[in-house]
Amino acid sequence: MAARLRRTFKYPDEDQDGPREELDEQEQERLIENLRKENNRQNAFYHTVFTIVPVAAAVAYVPSLLSTSSTANQIAILLCMASLGMTAYLMRFYHAFPTDGSRQQHQQQQPLQPGPNYASAVPVVLRVDTVLSAVLAGWGLLGWLSAGDADHQFALYFVPGFVFLVILTVRMMLLEVDLGQLERLKYPYKGA
Repeated sequence: MAARLRRTFKYPDEDQDGPREELDEQEQERLIENLRKENNRQNAFYHTVFTIVPVAAAVAYVPSLLSTSSTANQIAILLCMASLGMTAYLMRFYHAFPTDGSRQQHQQQQPLQPGPNYASAVPVVLRVDTVLSAVLAGWGLLGWLSAGDADHQFALYFVPGFVFLVILTVRMMLLEVDLGQLERLKYPYKGA
């Protein structure tokens, strides 16, 4: 009795690219490993870029800090800079994981590293930054409503909240790809 290779059902328009070559186990593992490396490389790039964004925004506050003579405005600007610093910290150390158990797999794969664990402060920093961004936006709104169009400095108080929301959105989009699910889809095809 001759053994036949089982083929999956394909819709007629899926064959437009020509015949698909089946991958053996080693090729599948290589493909998954290449996808993992590419995903990690792209995440590292975007991670670095979006860590620099709040730092650059905080540096942009220095001229405003030096030019204002009001103590209240100086404190508000320092709080804006602190909020942006916390947002950069969150981008750097906040590792969000999918909810399907990849977190345990990731923790098992990561060797324990000596030294301070900066990620342990993330929940506190996340809450403080959320509250601080909301307070600054409220303060800016009240100042803008009371001063009218006369003072545009209050618009600066909205920047930390905006950057914070952008960074949280980016973090959610940079979730690690769950390649475990792709590994479960491997089919047992032995090469000749």
